[in-house]
Amino acid sequence: MAQGDPETVVTIRASNPSSANLSPSVQLWVTKLDQNFDESLVAVPLPRQKDKSGDNNKLTGEANTIIVDIGRVNQIISVQGMLVDESTESAFTKKNNLIDLAKNYRIVKINWGDGSTAESFLGNITKLMITHTPGLIGHGQPSGYESERNYAFQLSFIIGKDT
Repeated sequence: MAQGDPETVVTIRASNPSSANLSPSVQLWVTKLDQNFDESLVAVPLPRQKDKSGDNNKLTGEANTIIVDIGRVNQIISVQGMLVDESTESAFTKKNNLIDLAKNYRIVKINWGDGSTAESFLGNITKLMITHTPGLIGHGQPSGYESERNYAFQLSFIIGKDT
């Protein structure tokens, strides 16, 4: 897909409608998007009995464990991609806005796709990593080579709502 297609662009913004015009909104060029579902299970080990035949250091019976499903599923979206310069906003500005959303907003909205494939979720950015690649440095650049700095990012987003 070409850069800018609805399927390759993810938008993140604050979820509070009253602050939508005041808060940053970031469009991310995405190279990978994963949806993970983690079911919370509790493992309860059953106790084993001491051997009554005289060897108190020996245990009898099988080491069984009961698994209890507590009915909670965490849905985590992992997104990887690049922050790219556009005519309306630089990659540097996008980087700062993304950091602002991760640090200062409890609940954000993430959406991607278009039309019948559009998906949208509310949640929180739980992890953000941005890698800055400055390009070639110094005067030894080959003729005609344009050195571009860029920002690669990885973020984890857990779906949920504020209480």
